Order: sequence, then structure tokens, then C-alpha cells
Amino acid sequence: MKFLNNLEKLLKENNMKKSDLARIIGISQPTINAWYTKGYENVSLSTLMKISKLFKITLEELLNGDLENVSFSSDEYSHEELKAIVDFSKFLKNVRKE
Repeated sequence: MKFLNNLEKLLKENNMKKSDLARIIGISQPTINAWYTKGYENVSLSTLMKISKLFKITLEELLNGDLENVSFSSDEYSHEELKAIVDFSKFLKNVRKE
């Protein structure tokens, strides 16, 4: 189910509807709807690649990744580095909205 959860999250973050995704990657909206009702096991690799390219993530992230939780530890980074990571994250989100 991570694929569908990740897809929903990506659509929401990018203010897109399933119909927008279908148009951009060149498939029908009923095809996308079928992933939710009939299963997504037969989604073609080329379609998955188009989705991952559109959202600038890897196939692994799209299919299996946990797009919800990214954590950085103070054991690994200094306070200044963690602040820089947070600031950069905010910057990316603002750029995405433009």
C-alpha cells in the first residue's frame, strides 16, 4: 500500500488531482482509479518511471519509501547543521509553491 499512500501524498503536496496526473503522464484517469479499486500490481514500469520522474523521486521511494518521515539526529549532525537542514527544507517547500 505504500505506493498508493505515497502517490496520494505527492498529489496533495503538488496540488494535483488524479486527472492532472493522468494527463501529464499520458494515461487515462479510469486507469489510475482502477489502481485503487482493482489493485496496482500491473502498473507498467514505464508508468512508474514517469511518475517518479514527475515528482523527482526514485522508483524505490515511490514504491517502498516512507515519504512521511525523514529524521536527522543530533548524534549525526551539529545544531547548526540541523538548523540549515530545516531552513533548506522550508526553502524547497516555498519554491515548490511558486
